[in-house]
Amino acid sequence: MIVEMAVIAGRYPLLSVGTDLQPLPSSPRRPTPPPATRAMQRAILDLIERGQRDGSLRAHIPAELFPQVIVGALRLTQRFARSNSDPRALGEHIADLLLDGFTTR
Repeated sequence: MIVEMAVIAGRYPLLSVGTDLQPLPSSPRRPTPPPATRAMQRAILDLIERGQRDGSLRAHIPAELFPQVIVGALRLTQRFARSNSDPRALGEHIADLLLDGFTTR
């Protein structure tokens, strides 16, 4: 999922610019996302909650935080990556860091 998000962000860089211009989630001016976006957000949260229930993801961290961290990492990395960087490889590195951390095991 993270790799595909990186590929999409590499293909459509203006999408991440558009999200920067959105009001904060707590703002009363926050627009209601379209049904397809809400469905995607729900699918991602369901996947994360399932991982928390089965023990593959930390249960003490709010499920809503996971997608924010993933998107934030992708946006920052895409913004500062070299222009010739392969989005798929970048996504794989981000997924590895986010899911396995920085430590050796």
